[in-house]
Amino acid sequence: MADLKITELDADATPSTDDLVVTVDAPGGSAVNKKVTIANLGKTIIADTAAVIALNADTAPTTDDLVVTVNSPGSGPAARKVTIANLLKVQEYEFLPIVWAINGAAPPEGLTTLTSTFSVDIRNFDDATDEDVYFIWQVPSDLTGTTITYRVICFVTNATGPSTEGVAFFLQGNSLGDGDILSGAMGTAVISSADDQTHVQYDRFATAWSAAVTITALAAAETATLKLYRDISDAIDDYAQDIGVAGIEIKYTRQIGY
Repeated sequence: MADLKITELDADATPSTDDLVVTVDAPGGSAVNKKVTIANLGKTIIADTAAVIALNADTAPTTDDLVVTVNSPGSGPAARKVTIANLLKVQEYEFLPIVWAINGAAPPEGLTTLTSTFSVDIRNFDDATDEDVYFIWQVPSDLTGTTITYRVICFVTNATGPSTEGVAFFLQGNSLGDGDILSGAMGTAVISSADDQTHVQYDRFATAWSAAVTITALAAAETATLKLYRDISDAIDDYAQDIGVAGIEIKYTRQIGY
């Protein structure tokens, strides 16, 4: 067993406290190989743990205080630091049902209930004309960042379902604070599509999550107007039937307070 590489040694699946571990004493100076029992090694770990417990408690932490984390603990672990502010950022998902939608310049069909054992409220967006609606979204008071992403929740309402065909939607918006006029300019529209879909009537499917949507002047606690429309001229939108929309799901980042 002499002169074996550590990786060639037999695994000790049931170590006991009198087993030995190789250590390197004074690795930064005159390094010497030594041995230590698992029992004594455990004393060191316990002592280090006790030292952490003995630290003064921070009873009034601020958002710029630091917390130590271990990056990639299962593979190449490395100590890192993170502010409490960044630690408390979370990704939020919110569903805006089509029931809440307001007619746009060219609105889709009125609200209808699609039923196949169970029911869902939808509005049919036409396959021959671009149609649009507006959602009013009360921006959370703890929102952080200036963008959102979204996807559209769809149901096949026509007897002829898509056969490797797709639909394409676009979303844009603006945000209003006190004193801002309702007719403010909207940001650039961003696509969310579902390409090469094959479904039958009553099937549910969702479009892909969009890229970042920049809502004009988006700020926490304001009121945003979001315009959603189906773009039949987009190359992806080749499903030649109406498509039912149950609503949109939006994703954004919140800064949790404490």
